[in-house]
This record gives sequence, structure tokens and C-alpha cells, in this order.
Amino acid sequence: KSYFVSISYAFFFALAIGLLLVFFGRGFLSLFTNDAEVIDDGMLRLRIMGFSYAFSAFMDGTIAASRGLGKTLVPMIIVIMGACVFRIVWIYTIFDHYKTIPSLYLLYIFSWTVTATAEIIYFIYTYKKILRKY
Repeated sequence: KSYFVSISYAFFFALAIGLLLVFFGRGFLSLFTNDAEVIDDGMLRLRIMGFSYAFSAFMDGTIAASRGLGKTLVPMIIVIMGACVFRIVWIYTIFDHYKTIPSLYLLYIFSWTVTATAEIIYFIYTYKKILRKY
């Protein structure tokens, strides 16, 4: 139960903050610059990241839950493969093909999704295995 509660809190909190940054982004970015072009570029990043950052909760929450079950090696390997190796592959394939800033920023949501999916599958497998013991 705590797994679902913590992921829900993390997801909805990050979503709320992300949406606030998207809706009030120009004002927020104007704290750092007055250059309209820089603010436009910043808004591009905020729109992509503001809507997608919440999904990192599934990756982070699930690896923490696996660690709570005493499993550390496999989740570590999954995160390295998803958050590091996948991103390098993305840069040399997707980003290299499109060569746009959005194609670079989108690697985050895709790497979080791939990593979270693998982590969730591993967590369910491990959790069920532990339940069978008891």
C-alpha cells in the first residue's frame, strides 16, 4: 500500500509543480533573463519537462521499493541501462536523426518510461516471490 501512496504523492506533486511552471513559466523565466528569445527557448523546455517530469516518480519510487525489499543489484543495473545507456543510444539515433531540441528533451520521458516499466516488472516479480515465502 505504501508503494502506491508514495508514487501517487510523488506523481501528483511533480505534476502540479510542472503545470504551475508551464502556466507561470514566462514570469518565472523572467527572473533569470529579459531576453524574449531565451524565454521562448525556456518555455519550450518547460512545456516538455513540465508535463513529463511527474512520470519519473514511477522509476524513482519503484527502485526505492525494490531496495526496501532488500534487492539492490538488479534495480541498479536496470537504472544504469535505462537512465544512462538508453539515453546515449537515443542521442546517437533519435537525436542524431532529428537534430532538434525537442527530440533531445523527449529522451527524458522515454527513458523514464522504459526504466520504470522494467523496474515495475522486476518489483512485481520480486514482491510476488517474497509473498509466496510467507
